[in-house]
Amino acid sequence: MVMPNRIFLLFVLTLLALITPFNVSASTLHGTVYDWSTFEPLENTIVEINTTPVQSMVAVDGYYNFSLPQGSYQITVRHYNNGILEHTLIENVSMETEGSFVLDLLMLPATEFEEMFIDDIDISESIVIPKKSSQQTLVLVIAAIVIILIFVVLLWKKVFTEKVSPVLPKEPQAPAYEEDRKALSIESIPTALPDDLLNIVNIISKNGGRMTQKELRKHLSISEAKTSLMISDLEDRGIINKIKKGRGNILILNR
Repeated sequence: MVMPNRIFLLFVLTLLALITPFNVSASTLHGTVYDWSTFEPLENTIVEINTTPVQSMVAVDGYYNFSLPQGSYQITVRHYNNGILEHTLIENVSMETEGSFVLDLLMLPATEFEEMFIDDIDISESIVIPKKSSQQTLVLVIAAIVIILIFVVLLWKKVFTEKVSPVLPKEPQAPAYEEDRKALSIESIPTALPDDLLNIVNIISKNGGRMTQKELRKHLSISEAKTSLMISDLEDRGIINKIKKGRGNILILNR
């Protein structure tokens, strides 16, 4: 009686071994991690997915590949530069069918995600804005000279043209945002500034001309990434100055 029982047990184990692989469906998730500013593959990126157990890999050339059973997962991607978190991204994905799926990831700056866990910054103390270097001053002087020369050439062409051709009526100019400029008392704001950027300038002006980036986000109904890009746009235009204070940013209007 012992031998038949062992044969029956062996038969059950063999049957389970044959059936189990067909009950587990798996899919392949792969893609490339890109830098948000250059749209180039971001090398040496850590890609982690919350499977059981957690799968993690270093995408040396920006390419990652995971084998996943059906289900919903969260992908966390981090990129460090000299030990400092420079880019980060959290993406949710649902694998409902079998197959090979491509999910390319666009990395965003890590500053916005870090500031979510930072306490309010005391901006009452004085802030020292770095002075421009001598090289920057030389570049500005050269640029001013070039602008003056261009203005002289254009003025000469205009005078010469008026002498040899009839005067044409001037075309109507686009209306300027004079009311917004007077309300903010900021002479450096361009007249053609978009409304969304003008709204940010107005908020900072009503808060005394400076505030933290974290406090600014409370007044806006847009994503953190878009807020960061709009602030960078205003900084490039020379309208605001972004100062690193601790682990956060302080925004100052250039009056």
